[in-house]
Order: sequence, then structure tokens, then C-alpha cells
Amino acid sequence: MIKGDKMKTSKIVIALLILILLSVGLWYAIFNIANSYRIELDTEKPNARNLTTEQKIEDFNYLYNTMKDNFPFFEVKKRMIGYDWLAQKNEFQNRIRNTKSDREFYGELNKIVNLVQNAHTHILQGAFAEELRTIYADPNSGYSPSRRNILNNEKAIEMLKYWENKLTSYDNYIPIIFRYVEGKYVVLDGNLEEYEIPKGAILTKVDDVGIEQYIKSLSNNRYLSYDYKRKQQMLGELTIFAEPGSEVKLTFITRDNKVFDAIVSEDQFSYEFIEKYYGNGDDKNYSLKILQDNKTAYIRLKSMMTADSFSSDEDGKVIYKFLQQVQDYPYLIVDIRGNGGGSDGYWRNNLVAYLLNKHTYYDAHLLYKDSDYIKPFIEDRYSLFEAKPTTQLPDNKNYPPEAMTEFKNYVTTTNDVVPKNPVKFKGKIYLLVDGDVYSAAESFASFAKSIGWATLVGTTTGGDGIIADPALMMLPNSGIVIRFSSCMGLNPDGTANEEYHTAPDIYVEQSFQDFLNIIDNNEVPLDEISKYDTIINHVLNLINSDK
Repeated sequence: MIKGDKMKTSKIVIALLILILLSVGLWYAIFNIANSYRIELDTEKPNARNLTTEQKIEDFNYLYNTMKDNFPFFEVKKRMIGYDWLAQKNEFQNRIRNTKSDREFYGELNKIVNLVQNAHTHILQGAFAEELRTIYADPNSGYSPSRRNILNNEKAIEMLKYWENKLTSYDNYIPIIFRYVEGKYVVLDGNLEEYEIPKGAILTKVDDVGIEQYIKSLSNNRYLSYDYKRKQQMLGELTIFAEPGSEVKLTFITRDNKVFDAIVSEDQFSYEFIEKYYGNGDDKNYSLKILQDNKTAYIRLKSMMTADSFSSDEDGKVIYKFLQQVQDYPYLIVDIRGNGGGSDGYWRNNLVAYLLNKHTYYDAHLLYKDSDYIKPFIEDRYSLFEAKPTTQLPDNKNYPPEAMTEFKNYVTTTNDVVPKNPVKFKGKIYLLVDGDVYSAAESFASFAKSIGWATLVGTTTGGDGIIADPALMMLPNSGIVIRFSSCMGLNPDGTANEEYHTAPDIYVEQSFQDFLNIIDNNEVPLDEISKYDTIINHVLNLINSDK
């Protein structure tokens, strides 16, 4: 793609991002997208508001104090990644104080918020902010006035437009995409011929910085997932940001163990590449297949929300007809790998309700800070009249150390699924999971494991799924709106879901050799079932060896 097509391509990218936000895991997709794209400051826009240094510091202090008093995971993040966000107050203040414009202030604030490293915690902007505004605007939706008023007032609307007008989306990055496979960042695709970079090569350094250190350095730009097997932060998909017109030195190891460097220029992927990897395929939120006649059926749920919320019921009707066809099969594979969430109602009503023969319950406990600010956000979904002190939590559980010190109260949510014209399926269910399973998809994985509804196969999930809806705050001077996790959900064993997520019953990860076979055959991983899908093959081997 020549440089003269940059504006046209940017518009295409923006349209695709909006499409993905609305159709693939609304609650989490903003962070998956951030792995490949970022918002850059537009230096051509006028700086009309001109916040004073005092106003910027006041906004930061409001952010810091609100997070300190309400955010539930600071101790969790210290244990997981060794970062103490609260201890950086003076450094953060200095960084804010040194900003010379509104644009610089926004960029620095965004980095500070990203350093919290929670995928539900971020600055609201663009299509996602408007989608939430629409959801919260309905007084009959069950959301509290506190939540609704933050987004549905004149200042919020004015300031969201102000900041959007000062920012524009540029796709400035190195045009190579990498996938994380068995702890390695493997070249998947991109503009490779120009630089003689072979697919399947392993990235080891970026500008002479080791890859693990480089990934850690991205924590102020994007949310990093966590590899529990190797105990390190990671990105399931990596694209490398670059300044316009710049070059980046990349170091690789080839399949035959040769080390080489490539100097790669900032450029753009072609439209065809973007459509191949980030398009919406057949636009369906599900995939239904017969893997083995009269034996094994397969359902993949791409997200827990459709682009049009009214089409969710239509999805359920199609899935129900498929389940009727396979109700006598002894095995069903449900695949939610890559599912970033949406609504619990999607998996409850469109799948699980058809497969249960009785009203099914399980309890989960959610801890929240003793703050008047956070309580209205918790009350959106749970009655605080039924809250109990944390000293009354069930005994003999592996609670995090701060459960009894930082949290005074908890609520218990009874997760129940009511059967709905259940089919007669009596077979065994396997649920495929990975590190991209988040939010509502995470709650599905937790539900399935807690009650033994399915055997989980794959890698540890993405977490933060046992939750109340994230809270909101508006900074007093800039009007910037920030969304953040409101409570700590506990796994059945008492551990924090955000810390330990949901571990599979059978741990299997995509093998490096199988991944090489996938890219050698020019397949798009997870778009269609591959004969080199390590996890599905493992399950089929279990099924075929089952006596």
C-alpha cells in the first residue's frame, strides 16, 4: 500500500475497528484491538481548551484518590506482575505537571491508566463510549442514576467530542503480525517478502531489547495478558508500534536456528490483510459443525454479544435447532477460545438453558471497598441490604491476604440458569478455553467448571469475569471519563478470579509445530477448524479412546 493511500486506509481501519467493537466481545474487544492499533495525538487540531497545570494535577489527584479508595486489584497486581501503581504517585504527578498541552496531558494520563493493567480499566472514547451511553440512558435498564448521569449529561457529551476532535486514529506500526505460541512470538504474516522474513521465524529482540523486556515495556500502552505456565506477561497477538517514517531493528531465529536482523520500516498492512485477519467473516456469532457423524458435535461462540442485540434471540433459535439435531450424540465440544465477553445472558439463554434438565444454581462472592462512591455501581446488580461483612466469608478457602483487611463487605450472587425447552442431550461436554476468554466468557468458564457442567480443555482463561459492571468516573476539569473494575470476584476456592482466572481441567496449548503447519497451509488460526488445531485434536483423541 503506497503512502498516498494512507487516509483512505485509515478510514477503512476505523470502520473495521467499530465493527469489531460492536460484534466481537464488546467489553473486552477494545483491548484486543489495542494490541494492533493505537490512538495517536493529532498535532493538526487546535488546542482550544488549554487546561492549566493546576487543573491537570487536580484531575490526576481525583483519578488517583478514586482508584485508591475503590479499585480492588492493586495487591493482586503487585503479586502477579510486581508493580505497585499506588507507590508511583509522585512520579505520575511530575509526568502530568510536565505536559505542555491538552494533547500531551491526555496521552500521559492514558499511559498512567494503562499501567493499572486491568482490561476493564481504561479511558472511554469513541464508539465504545457511545454504546455505553445508549445502554445506560434507558431508565428501565436497571442501571443506577450515578452511572447514567456520568455519561448522559451535557458536559460528558461536550468533552467526549472535544477529546475525540483532538485525537485521530493512525495505524503506525511495523507491518508484521506475530502470534504467541508456546512462549515464542512467531511470525504469522505481513509484508514479509520485502524484508526476506520467513513465516514461522521467532522474534527475539526489538531494537536490541530482549523480547520479554520489550513486552513488559508496553504496559503503559496496552493491556498485557498473563502466561500462567511461564509466569510472565504476554500478548497473544503482537504488532509493533512505530513512529511515522521510522525504522525498527528486529532480530529473529529461523526454523533452522539461524539468527538474523531485519531493519523494517513503518508501513501499512494492505486492506486485504486487514479483512483477512480482522474482518468479521460470515458475520455469524457462532459456528455449528459435525466433527464426527453420530458422535461429536461442535459449537463455537465467537463472542457473548452480537452486533445487533435483537439478533441474540435469533442466534438462540439456530443453536437450538442444531442441538435438537445432535441431541443423541455422546459428545459436544463448545469452543469459546478468543471470546472476549459481552453479556452473561447470551450463553445462559442461547446455549446452556437448552442443555440443562433442572434449574441450576451456584454462588459466587464479590468483595468491594467500603466507599460511598462505589456502592451505587454495585447496587446496579446486587442488593447491598444483603451484603455481609467479610469476616463471615465461608471458612477453609484460599482468600487473598487483603480480603479481610482492605474489604469490609461482600455480596453473594446466586448464578442460576433456568432450563428452556431442553433437548435430550445426555452426553459429555468439553469446553475449550484460552487466555482471551474474558468478562462474560470468563463467567461462563467459571460456571461450567464450578458445577461440573463441562470439562475445560485449553489454557488458563483471561479472568475478571465474576464481577459487577465496571464503575465510571469523570475527571472534574478535563471531563475525561474512565471505566474501572468495581469489585473482586472470588473463585469457588476463594482465590481472586482476576489473579488466578479459571484453570482448565486439562491443560493443552497450541503446539509450535502445529502452528507452523497452520501458517504453511495459509490458514487463519481459529477462523475455521484446522486439522492442526492441537486442542481440538487432543479432545478428539480423548473421545476416540473413551471406552
